[in-house]
Amino acid sequence: LGPENVLAIAMPGPYSSDHSLSDARDLAERLGIPLVTIPISGALESVREAIDPAFDELGDRRLGAALPDLAEENAQSRLRGLVAMTVSNRTGALVLTTGNKSELSVGYCTLYGDMNGGLAVISDLTKGQVYALARWMNANFGACGLRAAPIPESTLVKPPSAELAPNQRDQDSLPPYDDLDRIVRRYVEHHESQERIIAETGIDEAVVARVCRMIDVNEYKRKQLTTGLKVSGVAFGVGRRMPIARGW
Repeated sequence: LGPENVLAIAMPGPYSSDHSLSDARDLAERLGIPLVTIPISGALESVREAIDPAFDELGDRRLGAALPDLAEENAQSRLRGLVAMTVSNRTGALVLTTGNKSELSVGYCTLYGDMNGGLAVISDLTKGQVYALARWMNANFGACGLRAAPIPESTLVKPPSAELAPNQRDQDSLPPYDDLDRIVRRYVEHHESQERIIAETGIDEAVVARVCRMIDVNEYKRKQLTTGLKVSGVAFGVGRRMPIARGW
C-alpha cells in the first residue's frame, strides 16, 4: 500500500492516558504515515446532555453516574466508530477493525464501535500472537519493507487497557491472557471439552467455565463481525457454523 495510502486517527477520550497518545504519534512517525487527532470527550459530553434527561425520567440511571458504567464505556467506543466511519465516508478509506481473537471470543468488543470497519486484520490472532507478531516485526522490520522497528517498546510492555474508565486494565475483568488464549485455542480451534481443558492445563475450573460461557454467549456479536483474515484452523466467520441459540 505504501505509507502515503494509510491514515492513522487518534481519538482521545476522558480516560485516555498521555502515553497512549505519545505511543500513537511515535508509531505513526516510525511508519511514515499521517496522523490526525480527533478528540471524543466533547462528543461524549453532548451524548450525556442529550440522553441523561431521559434517564432522569426513568429513575436515577444517569450515564456514568457510577463507574465503571458499561453504557458510558460503550458510548466512547461507538463515538470512535462514528468518527472512523465518517472519515471513511469522506475519504473513501477502508476502516480496519482492531479486535483480536481473544477479545472477540469473550465479547471484549463493542457492537457499532470498535467492531466497525471493512476488514478485521487480526481477528484470527490471539492476544499473545499479536504481541509475538509485533516483536517479530520489530526484529525483522527490513523483511517487512519498513525503514525502522515499527512498534514502540512502551506499547509492548504496558498493561493492556481499553482506557474507557479510570485506571482500567483488561485484567480487571479478564483472566491473564496466557490462560485466556490457551482456553480459546482449545475450546474454539480444537473443540475440546471444558473437562479436558481443566485436566490438561491446570487452569482453575471456575475460570475455564466462565471463559467458555463468555465464548458461547457472545456468538451473536461475532455473527455481526467484519470479514476477517483467516490464519488458524478455525476462524470466526462464515466458516464456523455455530448457532446463536442452542439448547445442549
